[in-house]
Amino acid sequence: DAVVICFDEFFVSNVTDAMILSDLFQKLFDRGITLVATSNIAPDGLYKNGIHRDRFLPTIAMLKDKCTILNVDAGIDYRLRVLKQANLYLSPLTHDSEIWLAKRFVALTQHETYSEEPILVNERLIETRGHTE
Repeated sequence: DAVVICFDEFFVSNVTDAMILSDLFQKLFDRGITLVATSNIAPDGLYKNGIHRDRFLPTIAMLKDKCTILNVDAGIDYRLRVLKQANLYLSPLTHDSEIWLAKRFVALTQHETYSEEPILVNERLIETRGHTE
């Protein structure tokens, strides 16, 4: 009973996905379902250089025909901009870098209570400098 289907970060990575998505999109559009998707790749670039891509080209044409394609690229990837401004590599490890790291941890965890106890991952205890739930 859906009228809208949403895909975030839409990407086609292999021939199986391409063929399944071809059938899926055809059936969605046949039923009048609206597709909303975000992607870092324009439709013409989907599954580029993929095996049997020629079989996926009609799906790309269908997407371009049935959907309104909006390019909202402002030329700035704000996720990367924040990362470029951050000091992600601290060397040498000094008392000052330990203080900086502790402050970043508190800011990123929004002052949640943290523990320095080991955590259990796949039945193995992993030592930590600090973690939150």
